[in-house]
Amino acid sequence: MATKLPNGEEGRHERDGRAACRGRELVSAQIDDLKTRLEKLSGELGEVSQLAAQHFDELHDAVNSVASHTLAMEAIISAILVNIDIDQKDVSNWIQAKTTQFSSPEHGDSYAETIARDFLRKP
Repeated sequence: MATKLPNGEEGRHERDGRAACRGRELVSAQIDDLKTRLEKLSGELGEVSQLAAQHFDELHDAVNSVASHTLAMEAIISAILVNIDIDQKDVSNWIQAKTTQFSSPEHGDSYAETIARDFLRKP
């Protein structure tokens, strides 16, 4: 029970004690709210991580598929080119005309030209 002063007011210690108790309750409620929010955030980050891993796997599969198709087409084209005579300079000129805006002369032949030369090389 609070101590009453002669003028009817409560003592300073009792008021301070109740204020401190309310302060602790407020801090405790804020900590509980923070814990709840962190747990929710943790769960959401876990979901994002799982989705990112799934997308990475899908991207890996797509790249693997493109690489496999490209390799198959290269094999077919190489087999066809064995029996066809193609001027390597004409191929390089065509590639240069199509890639001029994306390439610079100081870098030399483009990767496409190197691949074309490899295709045209007779076994």
